[in-house]
Parts: sequence; C-alpha cells; structure tokens
Amino acid sequence: MNTFSVNSMALFLGYLVGGMALLALFIKIYTRVTPYCDFTHIRAGHTAPAIALGGAMLGFTLPLLAMSYVSIHFADFMLWSLISATTQLIIYKVVAQFLPMQVDDDNNAVAITYAFVSVCTGLINAFSLIPRA
Repeated sequence: MNTFSVNSMALFLGYLVGGMALLALFIKIYTRVTPYCDFTHIRAGHTAPAIALGGAMLGFTLPLLAMSYVSIHFADFMLWSLISATTQLIIYKVVAQFLPMQVDDDNNAVAITYAFVSVCTGLINAFSLIPRA
C-alpha cells in the first residue's frame, strides 16, 4: 500500500501539472491544424467541433495515463506525450483526406467518426506503451 510522502506528492503534482500543460498545448496545436476555428463554432453552439475536439483530447490523454503509470522518469513521460500528440495529428490529417470535416454543416456523424478514430488511436498508443509481463 502506498503511503503519503513529500516525494509522492511532488511526483503527483509533477505529472498532474505536466499532463495538464501538455493537454493545453495539444489543444492549441490541434485547433490550429483543423481548417476551421474550433472555439468560434463551439461558442456558436455547434456540436460537431466539440465532439471531434473532445475525441482528440481523449485520444491524446489515454497514452498520458499509461505513461504516468509505467514511465521510468518524467522526461520519458514528456517524450511519449510528444509522440502521442504527433500520432494524433497525423491520424487527423490522414482521416481528413478521406472524410473532410463538415463543421459548417454541423455534421455530427462526421465529428463522431473523427472522435472515435482519435480515441481508438489513443487506446492503441496507450496499450502499446504498457510492458508485457
């Protein structure tokens, strides 16, 4: 059983703050890669960009969860976070070639597809990081 210590609190805060900062950076990059202004559409009440962005956020965060559990040190966590972000952005660009995002039409079906692709990519990334016994 883990006990509370200053060291464990420092690790917790490091991964929490680091993970949140990485998520914020990912959102900033992702919203610049998309061909539309995500937050303008979300503020206007369009659900499609919110669904797609939420899926991308989950897809990026899942590998962070795995790395916070199995990483050797914080630099390892940061490196794999960058790899996870890059993978998400590449997958977005590949899917966009076959299924253009239709935000102006607020097409939820397309947004849900993007979200599921992002989450599936994140799950594959996350479970690829967990060492085999």
